[in-house]
Amino acid sequence: MRLIVGVIFVYAAWDKVLAPNTFAIAVRGYQIVPVGVSNIFALGLAWAEFISGILLIVGLFTRQAAGAVFLLLGMFVAALTVVMVKGLVVDCGCFQSEGGSQTGPLLIARNIAMMTACLVIMKYDRREWGLDRFLPTRG
Repeated sequence: MRLIVGVIFVYAAWDKVLAPNTFAIAVRGYQIVPVGVSNIFALGLAWAEFISGILLIVGLFTRQAAGAVFLLLGMFVAALTVVMVKGLVVDCGCFQSEGGSQTGPLLIARNIAMMTACLVIMKYDRREWGLDRFLPTRG
């Protein structure tokens, strides 16, 4: 489960990290973040997704990475809900190379499913299948 969520997040972040301007345009479409900070917000968000995904894949700071992904997904659910309430139809900005998927209830359901996966990872990760096994444990 950790690998699946990690790969999804790295894949989603890849184009955003390489073309942050395109992602910033998608962020502006939500009309939530002020235009003046949308570029830096998009850049930070893309890197947060990428780094969290890599950490999940290699199993380093797994619970913290799953918690970060959970929070990111919660933010995405909130943003999608706001867009739907406003009646806006925007490119979700989820996967830049996918060609402009639109927001909607299916995206919210997908994000909630991944949030559930993150909760499972945080609760049941046993450290033995990733780099966490080399970290010291607390008494």
